Amino acid sequence: MKKSLEERFFSFLKFLPGSESIDSLKLPKGNEESQIADYFLANRQIIVEVKTLKSDTAYKVDEVLEPYGDDPAFPIVYGECDVNKILDKLDSGQEIKSQILEKLTRPIEKAFKKADDQVSDTKKAFNVENACGLLVLLNEEIDVFSPEVLIWKISKMLGKKRNGNYRYKQFPCVWVISESHYIQAGKEIKSTPSFCINGPMNKEIPEIGDFVTELQPKWAEFEGVPLLSNGINKFKDSDFGSFAKDHAKEQEDNRDTVERHELWRRQYRNNPYLRAFEEDAFLRFGAKAFLGLKPQFMKDGEKLSRERVVELLILWTHFLEENEYRVTDMRKLRAVIELLEKEKK
Repeated sequence: MKKSLEERFFSFLKFLPGSESIDSLKLPKGNEESQIADYFLANRQIIVEVKTLKSDTAYKVDEVLEPYGDDPAFPIVYGECDVNKILDKLDSGQEIKSQILEKLTRPIEKAFKKADDQVSDTKKAFNVENACGLLVLLNEEIDVFSPEVLIWKISKMLGKKRNGNYRYKQFPCVWVISESHYIQAGKEIKSTPSFCINGPMNKEIPEIGDFVTELQPKWAEFEGVPLLSNGINKFKDSDFGSFAKDHAKEQEDNRDTVERHELWRRQYRNNPYLRAFEEDAFLRFGAKAFLGLKPQFMKDGEKLSRERVVELLILWTHFLEENEYRVTDMRKLRAVIELLEKEKK
């Protein structure tokens, strides 16, 4: 069984020249209660604290969106969809996105605060006040912490000020290693990102960033993977694949039995013919499928043949699948349904 990213990274640190596991050292008298960091590197010139991002906070999106549920401008959608597509339709969308990001990235804030305290305690306990701190953030599987989100939040934290001074001046930079996302580097090669984010203090102490830059190819060699670090800022989230999404798709594709509606969804994804429809034509397509099925589910409605029901259900499923891409407000569908019913009368 493959070891965790944290276990592998600690093994990597262990064999670096001039490294010491601080946990294995005896704390000087009077410092037994100190919250110490993980490793000394470069003969105690660098204090390393490693933090693994463990908990998925995607559920917090709902907490932010809930107050906007009654807003007429907020679209009603059916099924799963990309929340960004919803927010792009709103005047306040960018503000809501910022609130969501703040909620989602609070574990990163906690990691900074905890690591800052640990580096400070380590300096005092071992009398290495001139040592620099290096925070290493590991993201093994949290899908919401994409490289783009990590870069945004970490840059913000490094630039944060308190009483006119940089809040986290002990960290000239932060080293990020993520295994939740990848870039396809070849037919069979998925390269995971490892990158250094420099903060304002890097101008005064560039040696730490340079040190991390030297370590990155060594880490890639240790892992036996291609290095993806240089020019990380040129990539967008859309350039990255997601291991979590790949795994979910693989499980779905490998299921022994597939329900009919899921089979119809797959058929549509292979041939998204509604993509070319203008919105009005698209809504009319959905409304006609809905109205065709409506009598079948009414107590005194005219019953359809099994073949016709299946045909209409396929069309309705295709409509819903396309709307997961479009994120069209279902209020508009209701209005078209009412219009067609009036025309029929």
